[in-house]
Amino acid sequence: RDTFDDTRLRQWVGRYATYSGSSPDKAPATLACIPHIESRFGCWYPMGGLRALRDAFERVAVDVGVEIRTSTEVVSIASTPSRVTGVELADGSYVDASIVVANADARHLYSDLLPDEDALKHVRKAPRSTSGFVLCIGARGTTPGIHHHNVWFSGDAFQEFREIDAGQLASDPTIYGCVSSKTDPSQAPDGDENWFLLVNTPPGVEIDAEEYRDLVLGRLADHGVDLRRRMRFCAQMTPADMEHNYRAPGGAIYGTSSNGKMAAFLRPRNRGTKAGLYLVGGSSHPGGGLPLVATSARIVADMIADDSR
Repeated sequence: RDTFDDTRLRQWVGRYATYSGSSPDKAPATLACIPHIESRFGCWYPMGGLRALRDAFERVAVDVGVEIRTSTEVVSIASTPSRVTGVELADGSYVDASIVVANADARHLYSDLLPDEDALKHVRKAPRSTSGFVLCIGARGTTPGIHHHNVWFSGDAFQEFREIDAGQLASDPTIYGCVSSKTDPSQAPDGDENWFLLVNTPPGVEIDAEEYRDLVLGRLADHGVDLRRRMRFCAQMTPADMEHNYRAPGGAIYGTSSNGKMAAFLRPRNRGTKAGLYLVGGSSHPGGGLPLVATSARIVADMIADDSR
């Protein structure tokens, strides 16, 4: 407010706090580095989408001898009083492991996989990030005037976040829209578009998916982009879906938020409560979002190397 005298510019700058699942009114000024970096250096996109990044990690992992098992649920982490010893899988089998890197939400880790009441008390002090309502739409034709990244702001930012902070769905939500086919034609059939729409919601909020989908698409139409008659298909995801699919309590997309001066110091440590246990992902240090999650993995890799020495 001291820097910008236009409410629209304030709303634009405040938007960047949501990149880590935080509230513009509660996030520390440190997050102002995000609009600076984006404005100064721009955004980078891997051609082929995030799948291309995943495939690159897979190639490197396989080259160094990693065995990747998909659709294999871990139900518990075995341990002695002092260190981890392996993981138990849903099919009843067991994998010996002197080192376990948990890319799971810390609440799920310390309440279900390796119960630890003291650790869980500390984890619960960290504020949860926002969740979201997602629409993935295949749209016929192309839309004039849109870009790869698009934001349609709420008419009242204060009211929007007051509702979210109160655990309610925003009645006039800010809508983020990614149309990666604008940059990468491989992401949609010729002449058509792929739309990813995201609306911020509180974690754990109950949503009537069809009703809120109609509200979001109606608000988008009010902004001049009507996809309702152009949809080939529409897949949707609610906070409940995120909680079920990814074991993220409340469907908190980014794990922990940056709300409050102490938020960064309340996140679970990368080194776990037992020897050989390490935490990566959005609920641990340094926070949520793809760049920080990848950074947590680098931190843990260095920790394991140091500890092994």
